[in-house]
Formats: sequence, C-alpha cells, structure tokens
Amino acid sequence: MRNINKFAAISLFTLVSEFSFAQEAAGQPPSALASFFPLIIIFAIFYFIALRPQMKKVKAHHNMVDALKKGDKVITAGGVVGKITKLDAGGAEYIEVEIASGVNVKVVRSTVATTFDKETANDNKTDKAAAKKEPAKKTAAKKNSAKKAPASSKKGSVKKAS
Repeated sequence: MRNINKFAAISLFTLVSEFSFAQEAAGQPPSALASFFPLIIIFAIFYFIALRPQMKKVKAHHNMVDALKKGDKVITAGGVVGKITKLDAGGAEYIEVEIASGVNVKVVRSTVATTFDKETANDNKTDKAAAKKEPAKKTAAKKNSAKKAPASSKKGSVKKAS
C-alpha cells in the first residue's frame, strides 16, 4: 500500500483538475463538492499512508503494556533493560523493574518499549561471546601464517626477474 504509482497519482490529479476546468469553461461555477474533491483525495491518501499505520502501532503498544506481568523481561524507551518485579494493583501507572541484582527502579508503565524472553537474551549473549572469540582466532591465524612465510618473501631478499 505504501508503494503508490506516481503515474496513477498524477493522472488522478489531472483528471480532477480537468473536470474542474471543464466546468469553468462552460461558464458554470464549480460546485462545492468539485472544489473540495482534491482535498478529500489528499486526506484519504494521507490517512492510508501515515495515520492508519501509526494508529495500529499505538494499539499494539497499548495491548503489550496492558499484558505486562511480573517476571517479564523489558526494555524501556530510555534503554533500561530489566525484569519486572512489582506491578502496582489495578493497572497503575508505575511498575518496578530490577536492573541488577538488588537494584530496583520505579518506571512509568507506558515507557516500556518492548518485552523479550530469556531465549532471545541468551542468543544475544552467545552471539556477543562468539564475536569476541572470532577476532582472537583471526589474530592467532595471522601470527601462524607469518611464521610459515617463506624466506623469499622477507624484505631484502627480492630477486629481479631477467
């Protein structure tokens, strides 16, 4: 829906403007509907491209915030990562998040950006650990290849071809 054919949009505008000019040329003033028709079309396009997707996103976030429960791992809009330890009764505005063992922070409920599970967190830790090990392996491989280099590749022993 986001990929609107520019030709179609231009031809629609041309059609509307020709309709409007045709009425003026005939000596009739344009009707009120014909005057507002381009504005209505522009608003409809804006609604489907910008407003509707944003409303869906807000609704999904609201549902996610309403579904929060004790023990969920969350990331706030400020980037704080932690586990929910306390929910105020009755869906109150604040939740308590443990960001380190024994360190609890009171957070506004609507600032929770997303939730994630332990598997996702473990996958990220595994990926980071693997990334740290790979450069060490590459460095060791470079050292080994430097030791195995033939004597002719060292400086000062270059021979010219005749």
